This record gives sequence, structure tokens and C-alpha cells, in this order.
Amino acid sequence: MKAADIPDDVFLAAVAATLPMSAGSCWRFRHDVQAALERMLGTELPEKLFLAKARKLGARRLLEGCTRCSCRGDYHLPRECFEHRCCYSADFDWSAHPAWHPSWDCDTAG
Repeated sequence: MKAADIPDDVFLAAVAATLPMSAGSCWRFRHDVQAALERMLGTELPEKLFLAKARKLGARRLLEGCTRCSCRGDYHLPRECFEHRCCYSADFDWSAHPAWHPSWDCDTAG
């Protein structure tokens, strides 16, 4: 199996299905996300494979957080980043973000 064999939407669904680290937070622990993804796929994944998929999603900006360095491997979805204003400055142009959706209302976030 290689990273391309893991569907993007399933990986992102695993992130969404994982509880955040704390109330009011959007960050999920890498190991919790991996466990959720393994349950969804019905198979264990080598850590290297899981991290490779996270890096690929991060490079395409479909997943935010520690996708390149994997220092702690905390992840969240771009929509949550927008809502919590956790990764970008207040003047960041969200309409240029690859995961941007017009339903995100800039005037009501954060």
C-alpha cells in the first residue's frame, strides 16, 4: 500500500471524527487520527505511510497543522483553521486557499 491508495476524503473524515485535544480546540493528536483512519480502512497502517499521506494532504493544503515536521503531529481541517484563526494572520486571503468554500463567511469567523 502507498499513500495514494488512501482516499483523501477518508483521511479527512478520520480527522473530523477524532475528538480535539481539548474543548474549544480544533487540534487532534496524530495517533488518535491514525487509529480512527485504521478503523475506517479496516487495517493497520505503518506510521511512515500515515505520515506520508498527511504530508501530501498538507502540501495540497487540504489538511492543516504539523504535516511537514510531524513534531507532535497535530492536525485540523482548513475550515476549523478559518473558524479558530489558529494558523494564519487576520488579514490572510482565505478565498485563495485551496480548500476554501464560499459557505465560509469571513465576517462571522473568529
